[in-house]
Parts: sequence; structure tokens; C-alpha cells
Amino acid sequence: FGGGPKPTKPSEFLVIALDRQTGAIRWQKTARKEVPHEGHHASHGYASASPVTDGERLYVSFGSRGLFCYDLEGNLKWEKDLGDMRTRGGFGEGASPALAGGVLIVNWDHEDQSFIVALDKKTGAEVWRKERDERSSWSTPLIVEHEGRLQAIVSATNRTRSYDPLTGEVIWEAGGMTANVIPTPVVGHGNVYLMSGFQGRSIQAIKLSSRGDVTDTNNIVWSVRHSAPYVPSPVLSGDRLYMSKSNDAYLACLNAHTGESYYQDQALEGMRGIYASPIAANGYLYVVGREGMVMVLKDSSTFEIVATNILDDRIDASPVMLGKELFIRGHKYVYCIAEP
Repeated sequence: FGGGPKPTKPSEFLVIALDRQTGAIRWQKTARKEVPHEGHHASHGYASASPVTDGERLYVSFGSRGLFCYDLEGNLKWEKDLGDMRTRGGFGEGASPALAGGVLIVNWDHEDQSFIVALDKKTGAEVWRKERDERSSWSTPLIVEHEGRLQAIVSATNRTRSYDPLTGEVIWEAGGMTANVIPTPVVGHGNVYLMSGFQGRSIQAIKLSSRGDVTDTNNIVWSVRHSAPYVPSPVLSGDRLYMSKSNDAYLACLNAHTGESYYQDQALEGMRGIYASPIAANGYLYVVGREGMVMVLKDSSTFEIVATNILDDRIDASPVMLGKELFIRGHKYVYCIAEP
């Protein structure tokens, strides 16, 4: 399960825009062509980070190969090299950048000196940088506004920290996660919900109004140590917090107010392994398995499977719902599923 051998051949790092209606390639750009400095875990590749857009520009991270900003016609506006990341076990890179107002927040947790940096989204210029006392993590910053103030929340092993995106000031922090933190937090009901599921399990609900170090205080609304996912992020729908168990095909549903289980570790029969995060839409929960099974459940506090579909592909990327269309990226194909 360690990283692969050090590569010797160059890889091409592509940014591709597809027509949403037809899937035709609208434009394609080569961001970089180079031999990566280290290998990666067998379960993913060199392009695990998701792009992000503000509707005017597209921001793409290839990690150690750089960050790239394009307009929506594919014209390169700026690029930024933050150095080489040395990941735990050579597992590779996966955290995505996040937009917060006028800056792009990039988390850079690895085996050398970790840091978090804010870049001006229009120019790529560095606005601030803060060192982090963390080893490798793969958690994407979550941007949320609470009581008129933006927060950039980054879940990690030693401390979960909420940063002010304008200054880099730590607004609050809390311990309690496990090793190899990957899931992105979710927010609701005045709380942020954090979880990790490697070498133990931990789920926390923390008040967004927290200030300072809130470890073991009543700012942690509740915490439990079961059912937490390793790779997939959770999804919050109403007062229901859904998550897989580790990377396995078991589903739990917790009460977001109390942490009590509506149901716990229910088997998703026929599914083998989950990397993609579930999504909730229109009264249903969609869970995508690594071997191409897509399971639809009632978005309910009771466990009820309503449909099962199979795609002939391996799927690790999280699905996206846009309007009445469901987009899924497999290892071989990109799919758009909608009513005819």
C-alpha cells in the first residue's frame, strides 16, 4: 500500500474543458510536462485535486507541478510553483485549492515543513503564508462565512485549525483527529463537522463561533469514535449526517445535533469499497462504489435502498449534481446522467 516507484518518464498534465451538453472537448491545455519527483499510491494518480472556479477563472492544482489559473476560454493567466511535496510513504498528493473572497487557499501538509498559503486569485501573488505543525494530510480547506466573517477550516492530525483567509490568523483550533486526515469538513446548524478514519475513528461537531484552543471544551458540541470515513467526505442533509465506514461499503447516519446514530454501519450489499463522497439531492442519497456501482437511498433517518445501477468503470472521484444532471468521472470515461 506504499507509494509506487520513482517515475522515470515524463507525464503530461492536462486541463480539459468539456461541453456540458455533448461531452465534446471544447479546449485542452498542457499545464506542464515533466517527470514527477516521486511516485504515488496505486489507488490514484497525479491529478487527484479538483479544480475550482469563481465563474470567471479556473484554478487548477497539480500540486508539485504547480498551480495554474486560466480564463474560461483556456487562456493561461498565471501559474505558481510552490515546490515539491514529499508525502508520507510516497502516497502522492490530493488536497484541492479553495477560493475565499479574493484569495486562493492552498494547504501544503507533507513530510518536510508544512504550510498553508493564500494567493491573490487575480495574480497568483503570495498574500500570506503560515507554517503548520503537521505531517502529510490530504484534506481540502473548507471555506465558510459565519457571523459576517470568513473562515478557512483545515482538518488535520495534530490540530484542526480555522484561519482568517485575509490574514492567516488562527481563529480557533482543536485536537482530536486521527492520522492521514483526508475528508473535507461540512457545516450546518452553526457547527462544523470533522472526521477521520485511519488508525482509529473520530467525528467531531465544533461550534463555528469558537475562539482560541477549544480542545476538550464545550465548544465541541459532541464527538464519537465510530463509523468515520478514511477517504470519502461526509454529507449533511437536514439534521442527518451521512458517512461511509473507512473506505468500506457500510453507511452510517448520525443526528447532526447530538451525534446519536439513526443507523450505524449498514452494509451496502454488492458494493465493494468507496472513495467517492456521497451526495444528497431531491430526497435521495447517492453513493458511488469504486467498482462502478451507484446506489440510491432514501434521504431519511431510516435505511432504505431504492435503486442500484452499474457503470462499467472504476470510480474514485466524487459525483457532482448540477441542475437535473449527475456528472461522474470514472477511470475511463466522464458520464453525464439525466432524464431523457
